[in-house]
Amino acid sequence: MMTTNNGKNDKLAWTFEVDIDVREKYELNLEMAVAEYSEKIRVRPTKKNIDTGFKNNYKVEFMKNGKPKFSMILSIHPADENLEIPIESRRRKNFSRIELNPSGIGRKGTSKIYKFLESVLGSSEAAKIYAGSRVTRVDICVDRYVNKYKSLKNIFPYYPRMEAYKKYPKEGKLESIVLGGGTSSIRITIYDKNKQAAKKNRKINGTHVTYHRVEARFKNLRCSLKTLNAEIYKSRFCKLVIFGKSLLEDEYFSKKFRRNVKAVGINNSLAELDGNIRKCYLRRLKARHKKNDIFDVAGIDTKNFFNFLDPFHKV
Repeated sequence: MMTTNNGKNDKLAWTFEVDIDVREKYELNLEMAVAEYSEKIRVRPTKKNIDTGFKNNYKVEFMKNGKPKFSMILSIHPADENLEIPIESRRRKNFSRIELNPSGIGRKGTSKIYKFLESVLGSSEAAKIYAGSRVTRVDICVDRYVNKYKSLKNIFPYYPRMEAYKKYPKEGKLESIVLGGGTSSIRITIYDKNKQAAKKNRKINGTHVTYHRVEARFKNLRCSLKTLNAEIYKSRFCKLVIFGKSLLEDEYFSKKFRRNVKAVGINNSLAELDGNIRKCYLRRLKARHKKNDIFDVAGIDTKNFFNFLDPFHKV
């Protein structure tokens, strides 16, 4: 038995311009907003796991019964900005950034975020975010469960025109495969999460299962929150194909090619071939894709991914 879920939106980040007058008292407004919401919101500077390109990063936690319910990262002051220059001369740098994990937030949570931003920025500035923002990152993930344990060593992902390929073994087991570099606009990561599943004693039909996760990170989608929709990046995600062990048994491919696939992945192996052979192999891979793709990436349901953003739709 194999099941693949409908996927989920794992991270969303965007930047937006801030009016010059608001910028001058940004952090003061932040302090005042926290005081206004008292025990409902907690704000603190953070540097943990932050690679935003901004100097000042704050973790904003929305509380329930004294515990964080959900949070977001609010970033201001771009890192390459010289704060000694008068703010009037830095008008082109007047923007901010928000990063959050949409899972579990919902419309009610987004309404709280929007009201908080109204307190910090003012109603007119907050209302501009929906149409005036620039989406800088969206992460999507899909999980695969199989009753019988299957190792990542027999999983071979392929994504067109992407050559970076890394494996990360640990304690004798292959725990992740990565396509794309750290600065790539698209980066695919496949994790072996069996250890985490075992810790949680996760079972399907009474048996421990394979728990693989595919995460896709998309940067700079060139759209606003208003124009963002699942099809923008689903069309990119659906280019990903993940083959199983049967690929290595296909004698249409040369023995050398199959050895290389096992060692350095499909993309790097194709790059070593001359043009005609590469075209033939790509046609073969495309034909195999229709019946051998072990993740149902194309079939994931993403239509409700961004409904949680509705409270931002003020204009």
